[in-house]
Amino acid sequence: MLCSALGNRDIFCLVETGSKGVRISAASAGAMSQGIAVGQALNDARAICPQLEVHGAEPQMVAQSLKSLAQWCDRYSPLVALMPPNSIAIDITGCAHLFGGEAALMADVIERLKRMGLSICTGLADTVAAARAVAFYGDSDAAGRIIPAGEILATVNNLPVEALFLCADTIVMLKRLGLKTIGSVAAIPRHALARRFRSKQAISDICLRLDHLYGKSAQVFEPLKPAPTYRSRIGYSEPVLDSVSIEHGLGYLLEDMAHQLERDGLGIRAVTLSACRVDGSVRALTVRLSAAQREPAHIARLFKQRLEQIDPGEGVDSLVLCADSVQDLNPHQVNLDGTHHRKGEEIAGLIDRLANRLGDTNIYCSSPRSSHIPERAQAAVVATAQPCWPQQMPERPFRLLSRPEIITAIAEVPDGPPLQFVWRRVRRQVARARGPERIAPEWWLEGSAGEEVRDYYEVEDVQGHRYWLYRAGLYQDPARKGPPLWFVHGLFA
Repeated sequence: MLCSALGNRDIFCLVETGSKGVRISAASAGAMSQGIAVGQALNDARAICPQLEVHGAEPQMVAQSLKSLAQWCDRYSPLVALMPPNSIAIDITGCAHLFGGEAALMADVIERLKRMGLSICTGLADTVAAARAVAFYGDSDAAGRIIPAGEILATVNNLPVEALFLCADTIVMLKRLGLKTIGSVAAIPRHALARRFRSKQAISDICLRLDHLYGKSAQVFEPLKPAPTYRSRIGYSEPVLDSVSIEHGLGYLLEDMAHQLERDGLGIRAVTLSACRVDGSVRALTVRLSAAQREPAHIARLFKQRLEQIDPGEGVDSLVLCADSVQDLNPHQVNLDGTHHRKGEEIAGLIDRLANRLGDTNIYCSSPRSSHIPERAQAAVVATAQPCWPQQMPERPFRLLSRPEIITAIAEVPDGPPLQFVWRRVRRQVARARGPERIAPEWWLEGSAGEEVRDYYEVEDVQGHRYWLYRAGLYQDPARKGPPLWFVHGLFA
């Protein structure tokens, strides 16, 4: 289905300056009723209608307004696409029954946009091109702009060639050839049509538009945002103006989505609540979770802290909840008292509350990084990103020093563990040691020149303190000008 915003009933137009002078780029319904047409020279338009009000076109503002209107149309379907300069396409497959059928849905669109001060033309068909054609050039009544399934051919053949939305020169050429309707163009064999046009591009455009119209070739449909796998919607017969009503509606939507997710064994990682206002604008609020979750109460608490950010304006007439990201939610064992506990659930809940209050980008956790050098093996990432740690990790100390500290060590040559070492002016006698674990430098990375092989040892002194030491370099390395250096890099619990 296509919607095209045409403005109100005042007699005015928008103009643009191009290679052919000042031309009309858009006109109100009142101006068009006076004989004003898009593409007409401004001087000719003023001669026809002296009272015509002229405004300069602002393409960026028009594009932004069209995008805002497309976001408002999200209430009818998650698949909404822009068709510049003046059209919006909505894929209502599987959605029409929610509004009482196709005719009722179209009537609802027209009525709501009329209340917003807009006059539109709509069309509905199996293909986007057919819906657009019948929207602009179909019968004046709304019912006549609905093409029943499988009847595109019989309906669009009587439409004028302008419904192909070709360039002006191609339309003029078709009419000179006596081809005034789409059916007359489609009836001519394409090889015969090609002989009448010198431009290969014109022939290609005509054939492509006909194929799009009849569904013989798929037309590119790029929605504003990907269709969510899980979506819940609630509409209000009367617009709501308070956050309490929005909160109650959110609770209903979360319960409905939880049932959908439970059926498939999934949990939410990111969810967006969109409040559609009666003035045509949309206020959206997104919550991200650090771990997959589908408990309505927990997610509702995260939204509740920020619901005041949704300004209802003149009223909210529908709420839409979309699961932007989902993940598998591992099954869990229910305790004897009927409660359940999932490992890490309390930590994930704490992260969610802190991130929701302080901002997603202000809460960090450690994430594995592709490097076997200990100080490079982790990086700080946003906590809600939920880093994926491998199941098997080499044993590392609970505390890694921000910078390895040099020590004085006595060790067996050439590759024995340290027997004693002095760190921070304290001599420590080694009681037992384990190692070495050899870590080679990452020679393929920039800035790694000059790094040496490290041999790591886990040692314990006579007092029971455990350290992570390493020797930088080898005693038998002929390139060295002195003995290798020893460092302490971490502390074990």
